[in-house]
Amino acid sequence: MTDSKMLPHLKVLYIEDDDMTREELARYLKKRVGQLMVAENCDKALSFLDKETADLIITDLRMPGMNGLQLIAHLRALGNQTPVIITSAFSDSETILQAVDLGIVKYVVKPIALDDLMKAMSDVAATTFKQQGTYVFNDTPILERESKLELEK
Repeated sequence: MTDSKMLPHLKVLYIEDDDMTREELARYLKKRVGQLMVAENCDKALSFLDKETADLIITDLRMPGMNGLQLIAHLRALGNQTPVIITSAFSDSETILQAVDLGIVKYVVKPIALDDLMKAMSDVAATTFKQQGTYVFNDTPILERESKLELEK
């Protein structure tokens, strides 16, 4: 597995209620992304998002209190269009369709295949940089639009 050179430029919010799963994936992600915020529930995640922005949200689906779908619906109602990857042990088609309707990027079934997750995260990074006007070459963000125009002059 090759890690994207774009991931160190991402700010990621990871939400998981299971302690062991959260600690294991957080340790893995922390080495690969620019900034990782970790929350054990959606209330804590919303608290983070009140103070910070995220380039990507990775959330478990089923959690006590507010679940992942409710969190996404809440964020979308507020106008927050941050890309979301859902992780879940459940793969029933009704839940997946609800998630797709809320505009998720990827639905990753647990146990998480790290290759699938890294690919989805790289795709989000590429889209994010493109929307920000940053040019990417060989999977590396190299130049913001303004810098490119200045260089061309």
